[in-house]
Amino acid sequence: MRFSKVEGPLCRSCGTAIHRDLTTKTLAGGWWSPLSMFLFCPVTLLANLALHFRLKKLPYPVTPPPTGVVMNPGKPIHRRPAAYVMACVAAFYLSVALIGVLGG
Repeated sequence: MRFSKVEGPLCRSCGTAIHRDLTTKTLAGGWWSPLSMFLFCPVTLLANLALHFRLKKLPYPVTPPPTGVVMNPGKPIHRRPAAYVMACVAAFYLSVALIGVLGG
């Protein structure tokens, strides 16, 4: 289990890029232990959702940052295949369970 946190002055684009990347990683790999599945991952996703709404209030960058680089936010989370890893795993286990119950 690992927790990641990025701090610093970020513009809306850079903050959104980091938020999308870390939330997608949480959706893909944050469910693999029972404690994570029922406690840490849902809490992390709720915290990321709150951060999402804070990022929406920031203005877009109008001048280049001191580093000269503005990160590309990339695809939204729902358009990233890795965000659906746990849904596929859950569907597999649910289908196995249903086959076991219905198949006798």
